[in-house]
Amino acid sequence: MPLREAPGTGFVRNGYRSVPVPAEDRWLTGGKTPETEHRLVMARALGRPLRSDESVHHRNGDRSDNRLENLELWSRFQPTGARVADKLAFAFELIRRYDREAVRTLGLDLDPETGAPWPQAPTSEAESPPPQTGQRAL
Repeated sequence: MPLREAPGTGFVRNGYRSVPVPAEDRWLTGGKTPETEHRLVMARALGRPLRSDESVHHRNGDRSDNRLENLELWSRFQPTGARVADKLAFAFELIRRYDREAVRTLGLDLDPETGAPWPQAPTSEAESPPPQTGQRAL
């Protein structure tokens, strides 16, 4: 396979298909156009831009197979310490990022200092509350 191929709309580079991003979807790509198709498909499915520590993996290894059912979201987000309190804070942060239902069920949508609800469940790095150490264990 050539390193770059230009078939009509979009192009293929290193096996990844890049496509033009419609103006109404550019908020999902930080204004980028073109964008790799697998990242755009995942951002659309999530309804938000991908975070800088997230990547999209092709389950079957075929970079040209960009069906949602062949894609999975991977995260490189991890804490630097190994203390139990740090690991718990990391676990709660992962839940806050990826499982809104569990956030409500576990009460993680509440500020641990005041007990007041967070304004909304975090949806981006900028909105994420700071990780808290010493939060209650499950």
